[in-house]
Amino acid sequence: MARYRGALLGMVVLTLGIVGLSVPSPRTLQLWPDRNAGVTSGLLEGVSAPIDLQMLPFGVCHTDTGDVVQARTYLHFPLDVFPPGTEILHATLYVYVDGVSDTGEATFGTYRVLEPWGEDGWGSDPAAWPALLTAPIAVTAARFDVVTPTLPGSAPVSTPTSILAPATTPTTTLTPTATPTATLTPTATPTTTLTPTATPTATLTPTATPTTTLTPTATPTPSSTPAAPAVMLAQVTGTWLTWDVTALMRAWQAGEVPNHGLALAPAPNPDADPETAGDLLVARWLAAADPDTRPHLIVAFEVHPVTPTPTSTPAPLLPPAGNTVEWEGVGLLLIGATLLILGLAGRRKQG
Repeated sequence: MARYRGALLGMVVLTLGIVGLSVPSPRTLQLWPDRNAGVTSGLLEGVSAPIDLQMLPFGVCHTDTGDVVQARTYLHFPLDVFPPGTEILHATLYVYVDGVSDTGEATFGTYRVLEPWGEDGWGSDPAAWPALLTAPIAVTAARFDVVTPTLPGSAPVSTPTSILAPATTPTTTLTPTATPTATLTPTATPTTTLTPTATPTATLTPTATPTTTLTPTATPTPSSTPAAPAVMLAQVTGTWLTWDVTALMRAWQAGEVPNHGLALAPAPNPDADPETAGDLLVARWLAAADPDTRPHLIVAFEVHPVTPTPTSTPAPLLPPAGNTVEWEGVGLLLIGATLLILGLAGRRKQG
């Protein structure tokens, strides 16, 4: 019986080695976006334009002047890094934030982008931003209880109030117009001595023209309205917000939907108002613009053998891309083959 045990053990180990080679092993990949863009319907603190590629804001909030500011961040990830036969097991989006518009809690969603876009700015009009699927792929909540003093460069926040200040000065300039009416009353005394009282009444008509000059004082009011509302950002301890985007990654990889990237916006829909979404806007501040705080995906996947489709000119047989040979399986094959040979040799000697 001993001579058969070696051969049987060799066959078992050989079978395990073959199975070990055929079963794919999970892998993990960290994937960075190949392009990104941040847009707001207002001006962020310390930024001279409504868009900035480093701050990456998203959310919705009220400003001190009562205006509503919307913000979105668009991210696009390449798919050509995955070899053929890739199966997405799990994908998580990580986004770093360290600036907020206020304390409180808000919900943010990740959405599928429905049309192509580039890194160029699209202005502050949300109607010009690339369209999103109204239902989010995933939603996460963030809460900020303590903020540090305002970050440098908060001048844009004070400019709306300073622009509104001249609106009070025209009202003080209107008071001198009351003095000409007082000077007109002496002109009424000559009317008792002069028969042509119509001429003094004619001099009263120019007093109507000063009233017409009051209307130009209303024209500066449009200039008192700021071009865009300003959002003051306060600094908080940096944190990573995460979303499960496995379903979207699988749909991209399978070719079920085109890969136009994803966007971060308020939830439960990208156009939610501050009362519904939480009245909070978050961003990654410029000081954190380093590779360690870049948005990224952590993707767990497997690579399965791909059966080549027949073509008119047969392609050379190549191993599946990225499918490396597992050394454990090779070791089992060698051990199994050795034991099998030894068992057969022992059987011959016994015979």
